[in-house]
Amino acid sequence: MKKEERKELIKELFQNNAKRIQKMINFLELNHHLNKEYQKKYTLSTISQQKIPVEKLWVLFVSALNSGPSNNLSNAGYSIEKFLEIMKPLENKDSITINEFLDCCNKHINEKEEHYSLKLNSINDFFTYTTSDKVFPGIGKKKCALFIRNLKIVQDESEKKIFSDSNLDFTNDCYIALDIVITYVLNKILKLPDKLSDNPEFEINQYYDFYTINKVFKCDEIFKYKSDFMIIEDLWFWGYFNQRTEVIQKANKQNKKNITERKFEFNDAKFISDSHNFPSDYIKNIIENKSKEFRNIVEQKGHELKRRM
Repeated sequence: MKKEERKELIKELFQNNAKRIQKMINFLELNHHLNKEYQKKYTLSTISQQKIPVEKLWVLFVSALNSGPSNNLSNAGYSIEKFLEIMKPLENKDSITINEFLDCCNKHINEKEEHYSLKLNSINDFFTYTTSDKVFPGIGKKKCALFIRNLKIVQDESEKKIFSDSNLDFTNDCYIALDIVITYVLNKILKLPDKLSDNPEFEINQYYDFYTINKVFKCDEIFKYKSDFMIIEDLWFWGYFNQRTEVIQKANKQNKKNITERKFEFNDAKFISDSHNFPSDYIKNIIENKSKEFRNIVEQKGHELKRRM
């Protein structure tokens, strides 16, 4: 399938299921406080020991780099060393502005990467630079999106913020950090891949479809938001605590690895073992009941895409 055909197919799927997805968005907005508190606890805990801005930037960068599957340690070390080199002019500064951060990047580009012609004037430009030509090995679109989202979370906390600029809003610079959890939920909502009989292997993919999914939710005006499109990020919270992997066949001589299957149900063990959600009976009951509502919306009957000849 060609790239443009894939984009149109995905957009058509979302349009066909717009009412159900809007219902999901309404659910996410109504319960946003639960994920907001969770993400805030997690992100602020990562920088709790850092006092100066450059240290907070470093920790958020490393945290994003280490999210998801394990990295090649040599690549991770190279990327962190390069990030610290770029940020070196900010060392020991008690206060920095967003422009000082971007100036450090531009200085590095001018001195070390003359082939890159774009001047960074915004955090969105930083995203474009970072995700082009593997500037930081191990940091792709999802991880850079996480870095920027966590910058926003910290910046929204007046006592913890990194940049001294007042009224700094990164919302328009943000991207949904599309990952396997969010794509799993989207594929279930859209009834993929089983419903596309002429494309049995088709499904939303976190790598191929990053920009397409962000455009659908941010730019295509299919959906309405009380706040902004980044509410879609909350799919991770609900998807994460409503997945469980079950071994359906243990490894043997023929199959060296366990054969597993993902179950779409509340994962009690995952919830109570997460250090950013204290599992009191009260909170656990709220999350468990809301999770049932979440799964009901996801599993409602959808609109099958018409067969394409």
